[in-house]
Amino acid sequence: MAEEQDLQQKQTEDLGNQEDNGQDIPPKTYTQEEFEQALKEAEAKGYGKGRFDTNAKWEKTAKERERLAKEEAEKQARFEKMSELEKAQTQAKESMAELQALKDELALNAQKDETRKMMKEKDLPDVFLNSVLVPKDAEATMNNIIEVKALFDAEVQKAVEGRIKTHTPKQNTVDDDGAFTLDMAKKALKLK
Repeated sequence: MAEEQDLQQKQTEDLGNQEDNGQDIPPKTYTQEEFEQALKEAEAKGYGKGRFDTNAKWEKTAKERERLAKEEAEKQARFEKMSELEKAQTQAKESMAELQALKDELALNAQKDETRKMMKEKDLPDVFLNSVLVPKDAEATMNNIIEVKALFDAEVQKAVEGRIKTHTPKQNTVDDDGAFTLDMAKKALKLK
């Protein structure tokens, strides 16, 4: 610490002397060891940590893009080596795969809409949609809706019963005729 202060003081004095002499101040140069030491100290203090994390993420994303581009280039090279018949067959397979993916997505969306309607009929909120939905199986989805409805209703009933606890009277406040008498009121109020 004392060395740093001495070094700063010396640099300040040198700066003052150079300005007085009319000389330009040369930029500070570091050796490789000094640079690495300063970098280690900065990392130990946590400087630049967020930037380094961002760089790692960027590098990972860049590597992924590079890998995908390489795969696409290899695919294109194989495609160019194919005969016209093979090219047509490959394109047909790719088109069929894309078409099937779109059909599956459309069917799933239609099933989700149908499931939402069934859930509304059973008075269930949409938050259970992904829990009850079984893709490509409407019967299993309906069974899941029935199970969730039963569980949901049971939990609601339990919560309602927990809030509506009633207390029964400790003593009889009516006589045999069903009338409430003055004596009974005094007993109930513990009056003499």
